Amino acid sequence: MAEFKGVDLEDSWILDWHYGADVGGLVFDLEASLWPDHSLYEKPVPDQYTCYKKARLIFQEASVAGELPDPTPTIGTRDPDGSIDYGSINALELEDGLYHLVTDFADLYIRCVGLELNVAGGTV
Repeated sequence: MAEFKGVDLEDSWILDWHYGADVGGLVFDLEASLWPDHSLYEKPVPDQYTCYKKARLIFQEASVAGELPDPTPTIGTRDPDGSIDYGSINALELEDGLYHLVTDFADLYIRCVGLELNVAGGTV
């Protein structure tokens, strides 16, 4: 999808998620993998594969079909620095007006009024 030019979702790590009216839809907190053709790309630090930045993937006013578990350490992976992530986004496709999102812990169909990726203060 053009909205994600320069973002590798399969190499981006899910840090948390929230679903409900109180957050305006479905929100994923990410450590986004950015590449040189992204406007917010910066040269990676020496021990990093590419440029990683905190980001939020927001499905605005979303309704979700599929099982979305609550984030818990039991479904996450503890990283060497002690933080927990929940894997990556394996696929995100637009099919017949619905977003099909596949992660390591869920297979979802999402209807929403908009999709937004906020990266380190910028919006895609």
